[in-house]
Amino acid sequence: MLPDLPPKETSIIWVDLTPEERKRYATCQAESILELQGEKITIPNVISKITRLRQLVDGAFGDDSCSKIRALDSALNPRRRTIIFSEFSTIAELLAARYGGRAFTGKSSVK
Repeated sequence: MLPDLPPKETSIIWVDLTPEERKRYATCQAESILELQGEKITIPNVISKITRLRQLVDGAFGDDSCSKIRALDSALNPRRRTIIFSEFSTIAELLAARYGGRAFTGKSSVK
């Protein structure tokens, strides 16, 4: 660890989906099950469906007012620098725009 960095803090915040988010998730899940039952199941297909469900609850397909982002709004201290990790570049870019920061994704070039 670099000496000028503060100790790492990890916070786990459990977030309930809104009724609208639950509905979108259930719809996506039901469509995925129907698709998987109707065709040959392959690992990439299953991973694709699971990834889509995870993106859905992370707010990747809606506006930036999803439950997780609202919880993050409440948890962040604006006087402290924060690093937020996300598996999805769309979420990283959305958060960078929302909080006035930078998003480093697989598309980023570090100089």
